[in-house]
Parts: sequence; C-alpha cells; structure tokens
Amino acid sequence: EAESQIISVNQRLCDLIGLTREQISAQPYGGQIHFQDEASRAAAIKSILNGDVAEYTAERRYLRPGDGVNLWLRLTVSAGHRVSGCPRLLVAVVEDVSDRKAQETEINERAERQQQLAELSASLPGAMCIYRQASDGSSHAQFVTAAFGRVLGYTPQAGDGGSDSNFKNVHPDDVAGLIQSLAEAQRELKPWRAEYRVNHPEKGLIYIEESSAPEIDADGAIVWYCFLQDVTAQKHAEQQLTEQQQLFSS
Repeated sequence: EAESQIISVNQRLCDLIGLTREQISAQPYGGQIHFQDEASRAAAIKSILNGDVAEYTAERRYLRPGDGVNLWLRLTVSAGHRVSGCPRLLVAVVEDVSDRKAQETEINERAERQQQLAELSASLPGAMCIYRQASDGSSHAQFVTAAFGRVLGYTPQAGDGGSDSNFKNVHPDDVAGLIQSLAEAQRELKPWRAEYRVNHPEKGLIYIEESSAPEIDADGAIVWYCFLQDVTAQKHAEQQLTEQQQLFSS
C-alpha cells in the first residue's frame, strides 16, 4: 500500500472532494482520511491485499482540503486485476453520505437530550414536555415525562397532536386567553408563562402554572420546551388571604 497510486477518478469525485484529477492522482490512496479512521482503513486494505476478503464497505470521514469541511464517505473497495494471486488494482466506489450522517447525529443528540430531561424531571415537582409545531400549524408531542398524567390527568403519547389535544381538560373560559398569549409568544419567539384552570378527572378543578421557551428548529418548525406544575394549593391560599384581608378591612 505504501507504493499505491490513484490512476483514475471521475469528475463527480473531483467535485465532491474539491480537487482536480491531477491533485488526486498525486496523493497516496487514503490521503485526507480522518486520522481516527486511518487504522481501520489500513487494516481493511491489508485484508484485501492478503486475499482474506474480496471487498469491503465502510464509512469514513474525509477532510476536504479546500474548505476544511468534514465529509462522510461510504467506500466500497474491491480487488481488481491480480498477479500471482496478489491484487494489483483496487476499485473504489465512493458515495457521499454526509447528509444521512448529519441526520443520524441530530437524532442521537435529540435522544440524548430527552434522556437527560427525563432524568432531570424525576426530581422536579411538575411535568415536562416538548411540543413541535410545524409550519402548517400542526403540532405533536415529542417528549412527555411520566409526571404529566399525574399533574394534568392525561398523558399525551409521543406523536399525538392536533390543536384540540393541546387544550384537553382546560377550563373552557381559559382557552381563548391561552390561544392569544401563545400566538403572541410564537410570533415574537419569547418565553411564555400562564396560569389556567384544568378539569382534572380525579382532583376536580385545579390550577396549572405553565412556562415555555419556543425555539426555531432547523427545518423552520417551532419547538416548545414546557414545564407545568399544579399550583392549586398556592392559589387557594392566596384566595383565603385575600378574603381575610377583605374581611378585616370591612
């Protein structure tokens, strides 16, 4: 492999990695491969040269020299012409899988964040959820903690959506105000906080305090990170205090 030379490339590869045919041919095979992938690449080539395998497929990181961008390339390398059983020609098919790898990374990071949120929420007095609102106005739950059902009396499942589900069990007199304040927070992308009443199936009428921080997702959707807690006892205490003050002042 130390004496290997690239003898032919197509224009698609030149465009992909930002080098001319002459520049690519002047490099040893594997040039610009990420250093963390070099050992596995060398081992795979050695297995072909030794006749252990006829071909291999692997995904490697490639540092594009022109702009320093890290590409993910899927390489399928096979043995071509052989002399005395030893391959003298290797054929490589290269596919750009950078977009797929970026999507996988985003999914993994999102799952990791949700796991961290779940662990954090276990020690919180309220419930947490993440709603994703698409550009067409539709929304669905991406993440819901176990405490949601205890606080609100129902638990939306990941993927549940629709405008009706967002206000399930909310007192009818409070719905219009919630819609208006949420629309303003969405328009200005500012933190949102509200208190409203909920008809809990077991506890009856309760008071909920909810705060949320909206963010714009990569595809233009709005993601709401919400925290809810039952403040019924606090509201009742405030009402009793107000009544006592009014009684003393009369």
